[in-house]
Parts: sequence; C-alpha cells; structure tokens
Amino acid sequence: MSTEEKKSKIEHPLSSVENKEVMASRERRFLKSVMGSKLTRLFLLVTTLWGASAMAGQEKGEGQPQKPRITTLEGVDSDMHTEGRGANWLVEQGFARRLKTQEDLDRAVKTGKIVRLEDSAGVHIRRKQYLEPFAAQFIRDLGEGYVRVFAGSAIDISSTSRPDAKQAEVVGAQKNPFAAAPGKSTHAYGTTFDVAYSSLGYRDGSKKFDPTLAAEQKKWLNDYLGQKHRERVAHTKVEINAKKVVHAFHIITFPAPVPEHIWSQLKSKNHDHES
Repeated sequence: MSTEEKKSKIEHPLSSVENKEVMASRERRFLKSVMGSKLTRLFLLVTTLWGASAMAGQEKGEGQPQKPRITTLEGVDSDMHTEGRGANWLVEQGFARRLKTQEDLDRAVKTGKIVRLEDSAGVHIRRKQYLEPFAAQFIRDLGEGYVRVFAGSAIDISSTSRPDAKQAEVVGAQKNPFAAAPGKSTHAYGTTFDVAYSSLGYRDGSKKFDPTLAAEQKKWLNDYLGQKHRERVAHTKVEINAKKVVHAFHIITFPAPVPEHIWSQLKSKNHDHES
C-alpha cells in the first residue's frame, strides 16, 4: 500500500457504505428534531388541510369556469317553460303581438300599441326602450314600491322590446350568453323586460358599491316578483352569469291575472317558443 493510500485510510477510516449509514443517521436525527418543532407541525397541518380542500373544490368544480345558467325566483314553485308559453297565450288572446322587424316596432309605436318608457320613481331606463302599456305600468308600480323601501336608489331597465331581426343581431354578436334564438325570445312580444343586477347596491348617486344593500335589494325584488308570480300577472327568470352572480331578472308581464286553469295549462301545454 502506498504512503498516500495509507494516509487516506487514516483520514477516512469508514468504508463508503459505513459513511452513507452515518450520514443517513444524522439526517434522521435532524429531521426528528425539526419535526418536533410545534411551528413545523402546525405548518404541515395547514398545508395538508389546504391541499385536501383544494382537491375537494376541484371535485365540486370550484374554481373551474362555470356556464351561465337560468333559474327561477327563490321560494317560487315555477315551471321554467311558463314564460314562453305565457307569451304565446298573450298572442292567442289578442293581448300582444310578435314583433318580427324594426318596421313592426315602429308601426306599433306610431299607433300607440307600444309606448316609450320614461324614467320614473325608482326606475332608470337605459337607452330608448318600448313596451306594451300594461308592461310599462308594471314597471312604474315596481319602481314606486322599490323606492319606498330604498329611497335614493333606482333599478335599471336594461332591455325591453326586441324584434326578431334585432334578436338575430344580438345572438350573432355573441355578447349575451342568455339571448334566445331568433323567433324564441319573449322580448319580441313587447311584454318582457330585464332588470339589471348591476344597478343594485347603490344609493343617492354614490358610485361606491354596498354589498349589504345589494343583497337586501335583491331579496326585495325576489319577494316582490315572487308575489306577482303567485298573482299570475308576471313570470320571472333569473339569469346567473359565469361568475355565479345574478346578471338580470328577466320578467314577462300579463295585462291581468291569468285565469288559474289557463295558468296550469301553460305549465303543461307544449309550445314551440319557450324562452
């Protein structure tokens, strides 16, 4: 054995296998000391729980892109097809007409069968909007009841009469995920309007959103429109966007309470137009 080999053997008396065992033993002692720390145990517990929660959320679809959907008012036993079938019934009874073109709407406005909406107590009208006179009165009554409870606030009416031709443009633009196919939208009857949820949560001209106020106003609208549904003078669908937030209350109105036997038929009668 050379002098260098003897020197190396003295400086490193352990074999490579033995040396690995020593190092592993040291690592185990180190990890044991670290694991004994309360702070470390707390950290491990939190990360474990977070990981389990994230996995559960993925299973439920939380954090995943959601599709816009349409539902009914809370606490209201409603058939989703009542609205469209009700619109057809209005036409059958001569209470409304289907507006197919802009010329149809212009003609109805000129003859007074469709009226232009104006701002009123508790109501703000976006752009030029038109409805049947009884639907316009429904909005005024809605606004008066709203402002009595929420002084200084106003609901926005974002959409009203929309002829089939205009509906085709809306669908083609693909900006409104709730837009029904041309020929199937109840906006073409001049009896339907939307209340924009984005108008809730504000008061006295303030631009600061108040989530508590918005929740109270949403509940009031739900209760008010639910009562009108039970009186059979309106049917409401609630549009929920991809962020699971209400986009709008979509409301079709009737000139008088629909007879109960007719109302029940609307829920079961098969019509082509359902939205």
